[in-house]
Parts: sequence; C-alpha cells; structure tokens
Amino acid sequence: MPIKVLNSEGYGSSFDVAKGIIWAVDHGARVINLSLGNYQPSELLQEAVRYAYDRDVVLIAASGNDYSAQPSFPAAYPEVLSVGAVNPDGSLAEFSNYGDYLDVVAPGTEIPSTFVHNRYAALSGTSMAAPHVTALAGLIRSLNPNLTNTEVIDIINKSTIDLGVPGKDVLFGNGLINIYKAMQFANKGNKAFPLE
Repeated sequence: MPIKVLNSEGYGSSFDVAKGIIWAVDHGARVINLSLGNYQPSELLQEAVRYAYDRDVVLIAASGNDYSAQPSFPAAYPEVLSVGAVNPDGSLAEFSNYGDYLDVVAPGTEIPSTFVHNRYAALSGTSMAAPHVTALAGLIRSLNPNLTNTEVIDIINKSTIDLGVPGKDVLFGNGLINIYKAMQFANKGNKAFPLE
C-alpha cells in the first residue's frame, strides 16, 4: 500500500511520517519501506517505529545520501533495518551514508523507476536501495509467514555477501543482500515450499 507522507518536493514532517507508519500498521502492513530520512531524531517518529516493531512489522529505511557517518532517522533507530547503496561492481556508492547503525547494502545506482509525468527514469540513492531489501523481507514473509520481524531481520543480516573488511563494518554493514541464501534460510523447516 503506498502512503504519501512527503510533499511534491520531497519534504515533510516527522509527524506526517509517524502518522503514515501508524496508519500502515493499523491497515495490515507487515513490512514498511521508508525511503526517507533526516538528521534530527524525533521522539514522535521513534514512538511510531516502536509501535510498528511491537506489532511484528519489519521496518526498512534508507541510510541517507550525503556520504556521511552522521546517523539519519529513522534508519538509525535500533528497530529499523538500515540500508546503504552499492554500485554494480559492489563498491560503496559515492553518496551512501555509513556508520555503526548501517545493517546491509543493496543496489542503489541507476535503478529503473517510475517518474513524474508518466515516465520512467534511472535513479540513484539509498532510497533506491532500501526497496530491494523491503522486497526481500516481503518474499521471506510470503514464504514463511510464521517468522517474526526479528527473525526476518536476522535472516537478511546473516545471509549477506560480505564486502569490505571481514565481518560487519561501517561502510557495508553486514554486506550485500543475497536473495537466494535468504530464501534458503527462511525456508528451513517449511515443507510446503522446498527449495533446491
């Protein structure tokens, strides 16, 4: 379900984002993509994030596009899976924010997308990377609906392709998402859909 929380210039308040999160949760969302953020933490936004998390929703957010280690919110909240962007060769995109709060990375440069005036465009940003992870969370939940939000997040984090220095690091988090491996992890014990 698409929920508009920003204006046509891409600006909005933490109040509007918080309202959108709560509305999505109350209308059945089980995975929420937040391709937005700012550098000012908001108690109201954090409460909405906790509201969703406490109701078993997976929240995924873009880390930001300023090549900065400054935490961006909601991505830096502990209940949110924070996503950075990589180039097609696996290198960190020149704009992608980084830091201790970063969880994973996904493709985020020249991503085909819908655009204004009924057009398509190739767009770059962590806002393009986050939907890849959101789609993966949705796939995991569709394959194994009994998994909790923490289990879905754990699967995404543990099934990555490690990039950069070994283990979790500030540039790539746990690494590049790996859809096939994540689906294998999600399918363990699920006899209805055996993966080969």
